[in-house]
Amino acid sequence: MVHSLLLLLLIALTPQEIIDKAGALFDEGNFRETVSMLDKALPELREAGDTEQLAEGLSMLAVSYSRLGLYDRAIAAQEECYGIDLKEGDPGNISSSLNNLAGFCLAMENYDRAEQFIREAIDYEEKLGESAALAIRYGMASDISLKQGKVQEAIDYAKKALEMDEAAGRVPQAAVRKSQLAAAYMDDGNLREARRLLDEAAEVF
Repeated sequence: MVHSLLLLLLIALTPQEIIDKAGALFDEGNFRETVSMLDKALPELREAGDTEQLAEGLSMLAVSYSRLGLYDRAIAAQEECYGIDLKEGDPGNISSSLNNLAGFCLAMENYDRAEQFIREAIDYEEKLGESAALAIRYGMASDISLKQGKVQEAIDYAKKALEMDEAAGRVPQAAVRKSQLAAAYMDDGNLREARRLLDEAAEVF
């Protein structure tokens, strides 16, 4: 009965209204409701032919699936979004999709595939020169490298991300980078430096 009511509701909504309502649910953290709405709305969104709306819906759907621990479905939705991004040719959107895919693969412990995605994302962001996005990509790369046992690589990536966030005055983000760098230093046996960074990060959090 609930599904039937939802279908009737979706029929009465325009594609943009569907995206707006799903976005409101997403922002509230109602990921099951977001998935329920977008999953049923995808055929209509595809038929409408607005690739920007479809990509936005797929991206929200992918993240919502990931928050529910459904990473296979998250990857499938994000890969469709990535295909749209490639056709549209927006480097920032392409990089964002690649970063999401890397994160989903990291959560699934598919580290080699995660590395492939994040290296591609870094290539795009280094050409764009957007420090906030590039710092996020470096941070993701650090996490992936650490899981692969590439400790020095993890340290290098975390240092780059920290330098960028500190230079831009992004205090909360810099604290996250210090935590990432501390984790890498711990694996490297440098406990003193790890403790110092964690103490500095704790002052922010």
